[in-house]
Amino acid sequence: MADTSLDIVFREEPINIQQGDDVEITFTAKTALGANVNLATGYTAVLLSRLAPGDDDPIIDLASGSGLTLGNGTIVAALGNAVTAALTAGNNTTYELIVTKTDGGGTGVNLSKTIRRGIVNVVAKWIK
Repeated sequence: MADTSLDIVFREEPINIQQGDDVEITFTAKTALGANVNLATGYTAVLLSRLAPGDDDPIIDLASGSGLTLGNGTIVAALGNAVTAALTAGNNTTYELIVTKTDGGGTGVNLSKTIRRGIVNVVAKWIK
């Protein structure tokens, strides 16, 4: 029988960003038993941040191969300084990181799961 589960533990955690800095954030992808989930093949991911949960336009919009790198047990988000400089300090936003298992383990259906959610804390750059 084909594996149709998407066994990655959900966690709520904040992200802290220094406005105007290049930022790299590493998220872990582990099963409930603590094993790494190898996301390097057969998976995609998106990380979206919005000022409010219902907003149409994200202020951060990263995807696999475009700001997100998927590996064995990790997702690395890379935000360039132009992106973080455009964020408003003190205006905390929400984010979600969603992983999709393409072809759902042979089912022909893509399975998606939010694995991280939280607040993005943007701190002002003091020295310019």
